[in-house]
Amino acid sequence: MVHVLKSGLFYRCFPGTVVFLDLPGDRYFQLSGERARYFASFVAGDADANAIEWLCDRDIIEADGGPPRELQRDAQEPLTDYKQLPGINPQARLVMEAIIALHFARRAVRHTPFQRIIENLVGRRGQANGRIRSNGRADALVIAAAFESLKRFSDTTDMCLPLSISMITVLRRRGHDPSLVFGVSLPFAAHCWVQQDEMVLSDRLDRVRCFSPILVI
Repeated sequence: MVHVLKSGLFYRCFPGTVVFLDLPGDRYFQLSGERARYFASFVAGDADANAIEWLCDRDIIEADGGPPRELQRDAQEPLTDYKQLPGINPQARLVMEAIIALHFARRAVRHTPFQRIIENLVGRRGQANGRIRSNGRADALVIAAAFESLKRFSDTTDMCLPLSISMITVLRRRGHDPSLVFGVSLPFAAHCWVQQDEMVLSDRLDRVRCFSPILVI
């Protein structure tokens, strides 16, 4: 019988530890020691009956389906961020658009299950196709500057998810197709950011490089 990763579960392997993102359960969890070795053997395709039984009992794997997956979308290595390019000034109209988008994103994060938020973002991912602007990178940087300016008006600490959702919304509305990257690190920490190709738009490069992608949409 073929077993695959449980639907809605994503993972990132570290030496001796596996970190999971459980979308239906709206949580992260991790395995270490012998339990991590069970999962590593499953990924390698040589898990024994005990490992399979243990992983099935804990709803980490299930029977049938396609091959295990680690990331939903290819993750490009971030090489730069928008703050490394000088002379980008936010436009008042875009700042207002960012404020409104952030308001709705914060409300969605408070009242909408995490899995539904992700499914909605994935469902709208192709809407920008055919509408990418010829000055795409310059336009994306102006949008990033508008969101950066929000930090002058309100505390955005620990708001990486609503900030990322709102920035993705504005970017797609203007014809871009950015990625939303969820990353994890050990000791355990989780973060998310917006990236267009190799450029980080919502954070500093040195910060996101502390995290390994676990889900990219």
